[in-house]
Amino acid sequence: MENLIITRISQHVNRARKIHIYLDDEKIESIKNGETKKLNLEVGTHKIYAKIDWCKTVPLELSINETTTFALEIGSDLNPFNPLAILNATFINTSKFIYLREIES
Repeated sequence: MENLIITRISQHVNRARKIHIYLDDEKIESIKNGETKKLNLEVGTHKIYAKIDWCKTVPLELSINETTTFALEIGSDLNPFNPLAILNATFINTSKFIYLREIES
């Protein structure tokens, strides 16, 4: 049974690029625009984050047990009409370029 569902929302930003998913600092999956992945993680506490180029999300800590299912969403809050915000997220505050957050399953 899958205990982790990750959905990348469909957005124009980064549409043609894959976002990579890391679990405990190991790349485990790549996700395309608008795609959903269902994964089965081992029981225990894990650190998960998403990364595109050198920009990565703030890591989330997941405590997995036999009955837990987590639903996560990947996307970007950047406004394509605000080039200063995009430059800031690309080169200074790189954890703001994309997000990874828990959602209701």
